[in-house]
Amino acid sequence: MLNASSLLSVDGQQTRHRLLYEALRLFSEQGFAKTSIRAIAQAAQVNVSAISYYFGDKEGLYRAAFFETSCQENMQAMLAPFSAPELGLEAALRLYYQVMLAPLQEGAAAQQSMRLYLREMLEPTGLWQEEIAHRLRPTYEAMWRVLCRHVGVTEVDEGIRWLALAINGMPIHLQAVQEMVQALNPELGAPEQQVLPAVEAFTAYAVALVAAEKNRREMKS
Repeated sequence: MLNASSLLSVDGQQTRHRLLYEALRLFSEQGFAKTSIRAIAQAAQVNVSAISYYFGDKEGLYRAAFFETSCQENMQAMLAPFSAPELGLEAALRLYYQVMLAPLQEGAAAQQSMRLYLREMLEPTGLWQEEIAHRLRPTYEAMWRVLCRHVGVTEVDEGIRWLALAINGMPIHLQAVQEMVQALNPELGAPEQQVLPAVEAFTAYAVALVAAEKNRREMKS
Protein backbone atom coordinates (compact mmCIF):
# COMPACT_ATOMS: atom_id res chain seq x y z
CA MET A 1 0.00 0.00 0.00
CA LEU A 2 1.36 3.41 -0.96
CA ASN A 3 1.77 5.93 1.85
CA ALA A 4 1.57 9.71 1.45
CA SER A 5 5.31 10.00 0.84
CA SER A 6 5.21 7.35 -1.88
CA LEU A 7 2.26 9.03 -3.57
CA LEU A 8 4.13 12.35 -3.63
CA SER A 9 7.16 10.60 -5.09
CA VAL A 10 5.10 8.97 -7.84
CA ASP A 11 3.38 12.26 -8.61
CA GLY A 12 6.74 14.00 -8.74
CA GLN A 13 8.08 11.46 -11.22
CA GLN A 14 5.03 11.88 -13.39
CA THR A 15 5.35 15.68 -13.30
CA ARG A 16 9.02 15.51 -14.26
CA HIS A 17 8.24 13.05 -17.05
CA ARG A 18 5.52 15.29 -18.49
CA LEU A 19 7.80 18.33 -18.39
CA LEU A 20 10.64 16.41 -20.01
CA TYR A 21 8.62 15.10 -22.94
CA GLU A 22 6.66 18.30 -23.54
CA ALA A 23 10.01 20.10 -23.56
CA LEU A 24 11.34 17.56 -26.07
CA ARG A 25 8.34 18.13 -28.31
CA LEU A 26 8.48 21.93 -28.18
CA PHE A 27 12.26 22.23 -28.38
CA SER A 28 12.29 19.88 -31.39
CA GLU A 29 9.54 21.87 -33.14
CA GLN A 30 10.66 25.42 -32.29
CA GLY A 31 14.26 25.27 -31.12
CA PHE A 32 15.77 26.41 -27.84
CA ALA A 33 15.54 30.18 -28.34
CA LYS A 34 11.90 30.26 -29.44
CA THR A 35 10.58 27.94 -26.75
CA SER A 36 9.60 29.55 -23.44
CA ILE A 37 9.52 27.78 -20.10
CA ARG A 38 5.99 29.11 -19.64
CA ALA A 39 4.86 27.35 -22.84
CA ILE A 40 6.46 24.09 -21.66
CA ALA A 41 4.83 24.33 -18.23
CA GLN A 42 1.46 25.08 -19.81
CA ALA A 43 1.75 22.10 -22.16
CA ALA A 44 2.69 19.85 -19.23
CA GLN A 45 -0.15 21.33 -17.17
CA VAL A 46 2.08 22.23 -14.23
CA ASN A 47 3.18 25.42 -12.50
CA VAL A 48 6.17 27.08 -14.14
CA SER A 49 8.06 26.82 -10.82
CA ALA A 50 8.19 23.04 -11.34
CA ILE A 51 10.82 23.57 -14.05
CA SER A 52 13.24 25.21 -11.63
CA TYR A 53 12.45 22.54 -9.01
CA TYR A 54 13.21 19.57 -11.28
CA PHE A 55 15.68 21.00 -13.79
CA GLY A 56 17.10 24.23 -12.37
CA ASP A 57 16.40 26.45 -15.37
CA LYS A 58 15.59 26.39 -19.08
CA GLU A 59 19.14 25.29 -19.97
CA GLY A 60 18.90 22.40 -17.51
CA LEU A 61 15.58 21.31 -18.98
CA TYR A 62 16.98 21.51 -22.52
CA ARG A 63 19.99 19.44 -21.49
CA ALA A 64 17.72 16.80 -19.95
CA ALA A 65 15.50 16.73 -23.04
CA PHE A 66 18.55 16.35 -25.27
CA PHE A 67 20.35 13.63 -23.30
CA GLU A 68 17.74 11.76 -21.25
CA THR A 69 15.28 11.11 -24.08
CA SER A 70 17.81 9.98 -26.69
CA CYS A 71 18.31 6.40 -25.42
CA GLN A 72 22.02 6.86 -26.09
CA GLU A 73 23.10 5.70 -22.63
CA ASN A 74 21.23 2.42 -23.11
CA MET A 75 22.64 2.18 -26.61
CA GLN A 76 26.21 2.36 -25.34
CA ALA A 77 25.60 -0.52 -22.95
CA MET A 78 23.78 -2.55 -25.63
CA LEU A 79 26.57 -1.94 -28.13
CA ALA A 80 29.30 -3.09 -25.75
CA PRO A 81 29.50 -6.64 -27.25
CA PHE A 82 29.53 -5.24 -30.81
CA SER A 83 33.32 -4.99 -31.09
CA ALA A 84 34.11 -8.24 -29.27
CA PRO A 85 36.86 -10.06 -31.25
CA GLU A 86 35.00 -13.38 -31.14
CA LEU A 87 31.95 -11.92 -32.90
CA GLY A 88 31.85 -12.50 -36.65
CA LEU A 89 31.31 -9.60 -39.06
CA GLU A 90 27.70 -10.38 -39.95
CA ALA A 91 26.71 -10.98 -36.32
CA ALA A 92 28.46 -7.78 -35.21
CA LEU A 93 26.76 -5.66 -37.88
CA ARG A 94 23.35 -7.21 -37.19
CA LEU A 95 23.71 -6.37 -33.48
CA TYR A 96 24.82 -2.86 -34.38
CA TYR A 97 21.79 -2.19 -36.56
CA GLN A 98 19.40 -3.77 -34.07
CA VAL A 99 20.58 -1.31 -31.42
CA MET A 100 20.77 1.70 -33.73
CA LEU A 101 17.28 1.19 -35.13
CA ALA A 102 15.56 0.27 -31.86
CA PRO A 103 14.41 3.91 -31.28
CA LEU A 104 12.13 3.63 -34.32
CA GLN A 105 9.93 1.37 -32.22
CA GLU A 106 9.43 4.13 -29.66
CA GLY A 107 7.12 6.23 -31.81
CA ALA A 108 6.83 10.01 -31.71
CA ALA A 109 9.38 10.54 -28.92
CA ALA A 110 12.15 8.93 -31.00
CA GLN A 111 11.36 11.13 -34.00
CA GLN A 112 11.25 14.23 -31.81
CA SER A 113 14.59 13.28 -30.29
CA MET A 114 16.15 12.94 -33.75
CA ARG A 115 14.61 16.26 -34.80
CA LEU A 116 16.11 17.90 -31.70
CA TYR A 117 19.50 16.45 -32.64
CA LEU A 118 19.24 18.04 -36.07
CA ARG A 119 18.20 21.37 -34.55
CA GLU A 120 21.16 21.26 -32.19
CA MET A 121 23.49 20.82 -35.15
CA LEU A 122 21.94 23.81 -36.95
CA GLU A 123 21.42 25.97 -33.85
CA PRO A 124 24.23 24.81 -31.52
CA THR A 125 24.12 25.41 -27.78
CA GLY A 126 27.25 23.36 -27.04
CA LEU A 127 25.55 20.05 -26.31
CA TRP A 128 26.35 18.59 -29.73
CA GLN A 129 30.08 18.73 -28.99
CA GLU A 130 29.47 16.81 -25.78
CA GLU A 131 27.47 14.25 -27.71
CA ILE A 132 30.31 13.79 -30.19
CA ALA A 133 33.01 13.50 -27.53
CA HIS A 134 31.25 11.26 -25.03
CA ARG A 135 28.83 9.16 -27.07
CA LEU A 136 29.32 9.29 -30.83
CA ARG A 137 33.10 9.03 -30.93
CA PRO A 138 33.22 5.84 -28.79
CA THR A 139 30.66 4.27 -31.13
CA TYR A 140 32.71 5.18 -34.21
CA GLU A 141 35.91 3.95 -32.56
CA ALA A 142 34.24 0.60 -31.93
CA MET A 143 33.15 0.49 -35.58
CA TRP A 144 36.69 1.31 -36.72
CA ARG A 145 38.09 -1.59 -34.66
CA VAL A 146 35.59 -4.04 -36.16
CA LEU A 147 36.29 -2.84 -39.70
CA CYS A 148 40.06 -2.93 -39.27
CA ARG A 149 39.85 -6.51 -38.04
CA HIS A 150 37.68 -7.72 -40.93
CA VAL A 151 39.36 -5.70 -43.67
CA GLY A 152 42.73 -6.94 -42.44
CA VAL A 153 44.51 -3.74 -41.44
CA THR A 154 46.06 -2.77 -38.13
CA GLU A 155 45.46 0.99 -38.15
CA VAL A 156 42.53 3.24 -38.97
CA ASP A 157 43.13 4.92 -42.31
CA GLU A 158 41.10 7.01 -44.75
CA GLY A 159 39.42 3.98 -46.30
CA ILE A 160 38.25 2.67 -42.91
CA ARG A 161 36.83 6.07 -42.02
CA TRP A 162 34.89 6.31 -45.30
CA LEU A 163 33.64 2.76 -44.87
CA ALA A 164 32.42 3.50 -41.34
CA LEU A 165 30.59 6.61 -42.58
CA ALA A 166 28.87 4.59 -45.31
CA ILE A 167 27.82 1.84 -42.89
CA ASN A 168 26.56 4.34 -40.32
CA GLY A 169 24.78 6.44 -42.93
CA MET A 170 22.03 3.87 -43.53
CA PRO A 171 20.45 3.83 -40.04
CA ILE A 172 21.05 7.55 -39.50
CA HIS A 173 19.31 8.41 -42.77
CA LEU A 174 16.36 6.16 -41.97
CA GLN A 175 15.84 7.84 -38.60
CA ALA A 176 16.72 11.43 -39.45
CA VAL A 177 14.42 11.79 -42.45
CA GLN A 178 11.65 9.41 -41.42
CA GLU A 179 8.97 11.77 -42.72
CA MET A 180 10.59 11.70 -46.16
CA VAL A 181 11.02 7.92 -45.98
CA GLN A 182 7.31 7.58 -45.20
CA ALA A 183 6.32 9.92 -48.02
CA LEU A 184 8.49 8.25 -50.66
CA ASN A 185 8.12 4.67 -49.46
CA PRO A 186 4.72 4.12 -47.83
CA GLU A 187 5.09 0.45 -48.78
CA LEU A 188 7.72 0.09 -46.05
CA GLY A 189 5.06 0.64 -43.41
CA ALA A 190 5.16 2.55 -40.14
CA PRO A 191 8.58 3.13 -38.49
CA GLU A 192 8.16 0.26 -36.04
CA GLN A 193 7.43 -2.08 -38.97
CA GLN A 194 10.64 -1.07 -40.72
CA VAL A 195 13.06 -2.20 -38.03
CA LEU A 196 13.39 -5.94 -38.70
CA PRO A 197 13.58 -5.73 -42.52
CA ALA A 198 15.95 -2.76 -42.27
CA VAL A 199 18.26 -4.65 -39.91
CA GLU A 200 18.51 -7.57 -42.33
CA ALA A 201 18.90 -5.39 -45.43
CA PHE A 202 21.46 -3.04 -43.89
CA THR A 203 23.46 -5.98 -42.51
CA ALA A 204 23.67 -7.56 -45.97
CA TYR A 205 24.63 -4.26 -47.59
CA ALA A 206 27.27 -3.53 -44.94
CA VAL A 207 28.83 -6.98 -45.30
CA ALA A 208 29.04 -6.34 -49.05
CA LEU A 209 30.66 -2.94 -48.46
CA VAL A 210 33.32 -4.49 -46.24
CA ALA A 211 34.02 -7.16 -48.87
CA ALA A 212 34.28 -4.48 -51.57
CA GLU A 213 36.74 -2.44 -49.49
CA LYS A 214 38.84 -5.52 -48.82
CA ASN A 215 38.84 -6.40 -52.52
CA ARG A 216 39.74 -2.81 -53.47
CA ARG A 217 42.80 -2.95 -51.22
CA GLU A 218 43.89 -6.32 -52.58
CA MET A 219 43.68 -5.03 -56.16
CA LYS A 220 45.84 -2.01 -55.27
CA SER A 221 48.53 -4.09 -53.56
